Amino acid sequence: MLMRMKLLAVGRLVFGAVVVVAVLVGAIFALRPSRPAPRESAQAASTRAARTAFAPVTPLPPSITPLPTPAAGPRLLDVASGALSVIRLGPGFFFVHLMSDGSVLASDGAGNLQAVARDGSVLARVSGHGAPALSFSADDRYAMWVSADGLRTYDAVTRAEGRTLPAGATFPRQLADGSVILCGGQPCTASVLIAGDGTAVRSFGAAADSVAASADALTLAWAMPDGMHVFDRTSGMERTYPGVQWVAGGFALSADGSRLLYARLTGDNAVHIRLVDLKAGAERELYNAPRGARAEGLSFVDATRVRFTVTLDPARPEIPGTEYTVNDDGTQLRARPLARPWSTCGPACGLPSASDVGPGGVAFWCEAPATGQAGGGCRAHLVRVDRQAGTVRDLLVTGDPYSYAVSPDGATLAVAVSRATTIVHLIGIADGSERTVDIGATIPFASQIAWLPDGRALLLVGGGK
Repeated sequence: MLMRMKLLAVGRLVFGAVVVVAVLVGAIFALRPSRPAPRESAQAASTRAARTAFAPVTPLPPSITPLPTPAAGPRLLDVASGALSVIRLGPGFFFVHLMSDGSVLASDGAGNLQAVARDGSVLARVSGHGAPALSFSADDRYAMWVSADGLRTYDAVTRAEGRTLPAGATFPRQLADGSVILCGGQPCTASVLIAGDGTAVRSFGAAADSVAASADALTLAWAMPDGMHVFDRTSGMERTYPGVQWVAGGFALSADGSRLLYARLTGDNAVHIRLVDLKAGAERELYNAPRGARAEGLSFVDATRVRFTVTLDPARPEIPGTEYTVNDDGTQLRARPLARPWSTCGPACGLPSASDVGPGGVAFWCEAPATGQAGGGCRAHLVRVDRQAGTVRDLLVTGDPYSYAVSPDGATLAVAVSRATTIVHLIGIADGSERTVDIGATIPFASQIAWLPDGRALLLVGGGK
């Protein structure tokens, strides 16, 4: 199964200012940035929040870097022999995604898809219209998108197309009743709510990650220039709240969909946390943040209390924010200082939290440059975390752009480091043993790396032709 690839773009950047950019060549996907949230109640965890088009993007640990131009074709590195080969794609097609069967899904950007085997043979062809925004299941078996004639799906195991949501599959932006919010196309400026039978329930004039849903999936809200729009699936009615303007930092619906919590940016450059009673239309202010601060992580803790986090200097993620809880009538405001993000301090901050550790016990942290050191970038540490022994051990340290992936069996860390050429480091996670393969200038910038499901080869996608 394809795990998420991570790359630290290290250059002349201010320490710690790292941003997630999720890019698959030829397709633009809705992005859903969020920091690891504090532990919440079951009700709060089930309440889905949304980020609006007016909200600042939250800095997160690094991920893949956008590709300047599509590569001629993804490369395969045989782990045992070090041999490099190219998966030949059809004319005009470019790499999109690695599927669960080890095939590559390619697109021509006009709605036509091909599933291509590692030897270049075409396993399946899907024809469509327009430029679809693809969404993939958590196990990478299914691809799903909205076309001019409705929902379309592709199954990498059966290589068949479908028109309904795959049973048992999990997708991003999937609601409690199994329905899914999908981007309507590229760019993702509008989205569609798709029911389990594949029918379109409702369209929204906002991206998929900018639509909030109540825990019961019966109420949905999205911010527009004319105010907050709220749709009641039970009655089929939509209501606009024109007073809910300048939304910044996200918003959330209560579990029953009766209240809306949002952050409003005003002319004094201060963020105000406000609560709206959607039935009565009444609105009250719960908290006024200092000027220049950012509010995020808005949620309903339970029936009477809400939670949010305020960061005083958003440009410096190494400076922790403060978590606040307050009653929905504005009383009993309580503050809890948050710990410094482990990704900015590493072992000096102790062991990382479970959310900071990936498969194989691999984690990342960024070492600040010494005072007065030229460049201003940071050195990335890929480490192995052993909770039982209470240790953090370096596997690789680099100041160059890189991406990495852990093998399906969790035993080997593969890191593609881009210097004058691209060098792949194959590191034994348990013992630290290392083997390197210099694949030359064939891939000017290996910005995506992933293991094939059998663990025998690595897929590399470059940033140049």
